Amino acid sequence: MRLSLCDLALERTCLAFAQIETLAALNGLLENKNPPRPAPLSANRVARLKTETAEQLQIAADYISSCSYHKRDEELAELQEVLAGKKSFASLRPRV
Repeated sequence: MRLSLCDLALERTCLAFAQIETLAALNGLLENKNPPRPAPLSANRVARLKTETAEQLQIAADYISSCSYHKRDEELAELQEVLAGKKSFASLRPRV
């Protein structure tokens, strides 16, 4: 169950980053203008989402460490780089 909770924390982080970058992953897939691209979020909403991502990444890091779930080390490191501003979420490769 703890491994599923770790995966959930990582997925919540990905969803928050997608919202911060205004659903960047979808913007690249939408070829036509119907439906229209989503509008950017307010600064307050972005700040709340970044706080949430930091919390979720810490939860995931704790689970990875306590459960030896090192299968997720690379994904955690990439998401931490996005949080630190070293990468953009849209530049990460999709994970299935």
